[in-house]
Amino acid sequence: MLLEVGLTVRDKLPDFTMTRDYVSIETPDGKTIPLATIPEFRQANTQALQNRAKAQRDSINYFPPDAHRPCRIGFFTDLSDRAVAWDQFEVTSDRACWGGSISTFLAGSSMDSTG
Repeated sequence: MLLEVGLTVRDKLPDFTMTRDYVSIETPDGKTIPLATIPEFRQANTQALQNRAKAQRDSINYFPPDAHRPCRIGFFTDLSDRAVAWDQFEVTSDRACWGGSISTFLAGSSMDSTG
């Protein structure tokens, strides 16, 4: 499943350390599916989803005005990418964090090219 996500913290709220443990999806039948591990992501065939993300995107650039510093949600990266995958990142009121074109996968879902 490809998710485009944007996060920030509103003014006067404390900074927050976002970890991969906080990301999951609850299905209509009540199952909770956690974010995939980096090895699960790397084993999946993600090329079709990544191509779709390059061609078809919803804008998520409507952050509050104070969130002016960019921040990457780096839970996953491709082996060909020079960026490093992270297990956490800091969310603050002046940071606009988003997934960019990174595909985000959930463990236990069918991680094939159909998404």
